[in-house]
Amino acid sequence: MAKPAGGGADAILAIATGGISTMLSAIMGPFDERKRDLQAASDQMKKGWGMLSEYKNKMFGQDKQQAYQALLNAQDNLNSKWDDYKRARKKAFEQHQREWENKHRAWEERVRKNIDKLEERRSRLEGVLEHKKSHLRELHRKLDDAWSDDFRDRVSGWIDEEESSVQDIMDKLSQTEARIIHTASPLTPPRAVP
Repeated sequence: MAKPAGGGADAILAIATGGISTMLSAIMGPFDERKRDLQAASDQMKKGWGMLSEYKNKMFGQDKQQAYQALLNAQDNLNSKWDDYKRARKKAFEQHQREWENKHRAWEERVRKNIDKLEERRSRLEGVLEHKKSHLRELHRKLDDAWSDDFRDRVSGWIDEEESSVQDIMDKLSQTEARIIHTASPLTPPRAVP
Protein backbone atom coordinates (compact mmCIF):
# COMPACT_ATOMS: atom_id res chain seq x y z
CA MET A 1 0.00 0.00 0.00
CA ALA A 2 1.36 3.45 -0.88
CA LYS A 3 2.10 5.73 2.06
CA PRO A 4 0.81 9.30 2.17
CA ALA A 5 3.24 12.21 2.00
CA GLY A 6 5.07 13.02 5.22
CA GLY A 7 4.23 15.81 7.66
CA GLY A 8 6.63 18.20 5.94
CA ALA A 9 4.56 18.14 2.77
CA ASP A 10 1.40 18.76 4.82
CA ALA A 11 3.03 21.76 6.52
CA ILE A 12 4.15 23.26 3.21
CA LEU A 13 0.66 22.80 1.75
CA ALA A 14 -0.92 24.41 4.84
CA ILE A 15 1.39 27.42 4.56
CA ALA A 16 0.90 27.78 0.80
CA THR A 17 -2.91 27.71 1.07
CA GLY A 18 -3.23 29.77 4.23
CA GLY A 19 -4.44 26.79 6.27
CA ILE A 20 -7.39 26.09 3.97
CA SER A 21 -5.93 22.68 3.11
CA THR A 22 -5.82 21.84 6.83
CA MET A 23 -9.48 22.76 7.20
CA LEU A 24 -10.40 20.66 4.19
CA SER A 25 -8.29 17.78 5.48
CA ALA A 26 -10.34 17.80 8.65
CA ILE A 27 -13.49 17.49 6.56
CA MET A 28 -12.10 15.20 3.87
CA GLY A 29 -9.87 13.07 6.14
CA PRO A 30 -12.22 10.06 6.20
CA PHE A 31 -12.48 10.32 2.42
CA ASP A 32 -8.70 10.26 2.15
CA GLU A 33 -8.63 7.04 4.20
CA ARG A 34 -11.30 5.55 1.95
CA LYS A 35 -9.34 6.64 -1.11
CA ARG A 36 -6.23 4.86 0.21
CA ASP A 37 -8.28 1.71 0.72
CA LEU A 38 -9.71 1.94 -2.79
CA GLN A 39 -6.28 2.67 -4.24
CA ALA A 40 -4.89 -0.41 -2.47
CA ALA A 41 -7.77 -2.48 -3.90
CA SER A 42 -7.04 -1.03 -7.36
CA ASP A 43 -3.40 -2.02 -6.98
CA GLN A 44 -4.48 -5.54 -6.08
CA MET A 45 -6.77 -5.61 -9.13
CA LYS A 46 -3.82 -4.67 -11.33
CA LYS A 47 -1.83 -7.49 -9.79
CA GLY A 48 -4.74 -9.87 -10.40
CA TRP A 49 -5.00 -8.88 -14.06
CA GLY A 50 -1.23 -9.13 -14.37
CA MET A 51 -1.23 -12.63 -12.90
CA LEU A 52 -4.02 -13.73 -15.25
CA SER A 53 -2.04 -12.37 -18.17
CA GLU A 54 1.16 -14.01 -16.94
CA TYR A 55 -0.32 -17.46 -16.26
CA LYS A 56 -3.12 -17.68 -18.84
CA ASN A 57 -1.05 -19.95 -21.08
CA LYS A 58 -0.60 -22.43 -18.18
CA MET A 59 -4.32 -22.51 -17.24
CA PHE A 60 -7.12 -24.69 -18.53
CA GLY A 61 -9.76 -22.87 -20.57
CA GLN A 62 -12.49 -23.23 -17.96
CA ASP A 63 -10.20 -22.04 -15.14
CA LYS A 64 -9.04 -19.14 -17.28
CA GLN A 65 -12.69 -18.18 -17.97
CA GLN A 66 -13.61 -18.38 -14.26
CA ALA A 67 -10.60 -16.27 -13.27
CA TYR A 68 -11.43 -13.74 -15.98
CA GLN A 69 -15.08 -13.54 -14.88
CA ALA A 70 -14.09 -13.23 -11.20
CA LEU A 71 -11.72 -10.37 -12.05
CA LEU A 72 -14.42 -8.68 -14.17
CA ASN A 73 -16.92 -8.94 -11.30
CA ALA A 74 -14.35 -7.62 -8.82
CA GLN A 75 -13.46 -4.78 -11.22
CA ASP A 76 -17.14 -3.83 -11.62
CA ASN A 77 -17.55 -3.87 -7.84
CA LEU A 78 -14.41 -1.75 -7.38
CA ASN A 79 -15.55 0.71 -10.06
CA SER A 80 -18.88 1.02 -8.27
CA LYS A 81 -17.08 1.68 -4.97
CA TRP A 82 -14.95 4.34 -6.66
CA ASP A 83 -18.10 5.99 -8.06
CA ASP A 84 -19.74 5.92 -4.60
CA TYR A 85 -16.60 7.42 -3.08
CA LYS A 86 -16.46 10.23 -5.66
CA ARG A 87 -20.15 11.07 -5.22
CA ALA A 88 -19.91 11.09 -1.40
CA ARG A 89 -16.73 13.20 -1.46
CA LYS A 90 -18.28 15.68 -3.89
CA LYS A 91 -21.42 15.90 -1.75
CA ALA A 92 -19.36 16.51 1.42
CA PHE A 93 -17.29 19.18 -0.29
CA GLU A 94 -20.38 20.91 -1.69
CA GLN A 95 -21.92 20.89 1.80
CA HIS A 96 -18.73 22.38 3.20
CA GLN A 97 -18.74 25.02 0.45
CA ARG A 98 -22.39 25.95 1.18
CA GLU A 99 -21.62 26.27 4.89
CA TRP A 100 -18.57 28.43 4.13
CA GLU A 101 -20.62 30.66 1.80
CA ASN A 102 -23.35 31.04 4.46
CA LYS A 103 -20.76 32.01 7.08
CA HIS A 104 -19.14 34.40 4.61
CA ARG A 105 -22.49 36.07 3.86
CA ALA A 106 -23.23 36.40 7.60
CA TRP A 107 -19.77 37.88 8.15
CA GLU A 108 -20.26 40.37 5.30
CA GLU A 109 -23.63 41.39 6.76
CA ARG A 110 -22.05 42.03 10.17
CA VAL A 111 -19.29 44.11 8.55
CA ARG A 112 -21.81 46.11 6.51
CA LYS A 113 -23.92 46.81 9.63
CA ASN A 114 -20.79 47.93 11.47
CA ILE A 115 -19.91 50.24 8.57
CA ASP A 116 -23.46 51.64 8.58
CA LYS A 117 -23.17 52.42 12.32
CA LEU A 118 -19.80 54.08 11.77
CA GLU A 119 -21.21 56.17 8.91
CA GLU A 120 -24.13 57.23 11.12
CA ARG A 121 -21.65 58.25 13.81
CA ARG A 122 -19.63 60.21 11.24
CA SER A 123 -22.79 62.00 10.06
CA ARG A 124 -23.75 62.92 13.65
CA LEU A 125 -20.24 64.18 14.37
CA GLU A 126 -20.24 66.26 11.17
CA GLY A 127 -23.55 67.83 12.26
CA VAL A 128 -22.20 68.63 15.73
CA LEU A 129 -18.98 69.99 14.20
CA GLU A 130 -20.91 72.32 11.89
CA HIS A 131 -22.99 73.52 14.84
CA LYS A 132 -19.84 74.15 16.91
CA LYS A 133 -18.14 76.05 14.07
CA SER A 134 -21.25 78.18 13.62
CA HIS A 135 -21.29 78.90 17.35
CA LEU A 136 -17.57 79.74 17.20
CA ARG A 137 -18.22 82.28 14.40
CA GLU A 138 -20.97 83.81 16.53
CA LEU A 139 -18.60 84.04 19.52
CA HIS A 140 -15.97 85.77 17.37
CA ARG A 141 -18.59 88.32 16.31
CA LYS A 142 -19.47 88.90 19.98
CA LEU A 143 -15.77 89.33 20.76
CA ASP A 144 -15.46 91.91 17.98
CA ASP A 145 -18.52 93.77 19.32
CA ALA A 146 -17.60 93.48 23.03
CA TRP A 147 -17.95 96.83 24.94
CA SER A 148 -16.05 95.89 28.06
CA ASP A 149 -12.86 94.06 28.94
CA ASP A 150 -14.71 91.80 31.38
CA PHE A 151 -17.15 90.64 28.69
CA ARG A 152 -14.29 90.29 26.20
CA ASP A 153 -12.44 87.98 28.69
CA ARG A 154 -15.55 85.84 29.19
CA VAL A 155 -16.12 85.51 25.41
CA SER A 156 -12.42 84.64 24.91
CA GLY A 157 -12.82 81.84 27.48
CA TRP A 158 -15.91 80.57 25.64
CA ILE A 159 -13.99 80.68 22.35
CA ASP A 160 -11.13 78.64 23.86
CA GLU A 161 -13.59 76.05 25.15
CA GLU A 162 -15.40 75.88 21.82
CA GLU A 163 -12.11 75.58 19.86
CA SER A 164 -11.07 72.72 22.15
CA SER A 165 -14.46 71.09 21.57
CA VAL A 166 -14.10 71.53 17.78
CA GLN A 167 -10.66 69.90 17.87
CA ASP A 168 -12.03 67.00 19.94
CA ILE A 169 -14.83 66.43 17.43
CA MET A 170 -12.38 66.62 14.52
CA ASP A 171 -10.22 63.97 16.24
CA LYS A 172 -13.27 61.73 16.71
CA LEU A 173 -14.19 62.24 13.04
CA SER A 174 -10.69 61.28 11.98
CA GLN A 175 -10.80 58.13 14.15
CA THR A 176 -14.24 57.23 12.77
CA GLU A 177 -13.01 57.67 9.18
CA ALA A 178 -10.02 55.42 9.92
CA ARG A 179 -12.31 52.77 11.41
CA ILE A 180 -14.61 52.91 8.37
CA ILE A 181 -11.65 52.40 6.03
CA HIS A 182 -10.20 49.62 8.20
CA THR A 183 -13.54 47.85 8.57
CA ALA A 184 -14.39 48.04 4.87
CA SER A 185 -10.98 46.93 3.57
CA PRO A 186 -11.25 43.16 4.17
CA LEU A 187 -14.77 42.79 2.78
CA THR A 188 -13.54 40.15 0.33
CA PRO A 189 -11.52 37.47 2.17
CA PRO A 190 -10.01 34.60 0.14
CA ARG A 191 -12.42 31.94 -1.06
CA ALA A 192 -12.15 28.35 0.07
CA VAL A 193 -10.05 26.29 -2.26
CA PRO A 194 -11.65 23.07 -3.56
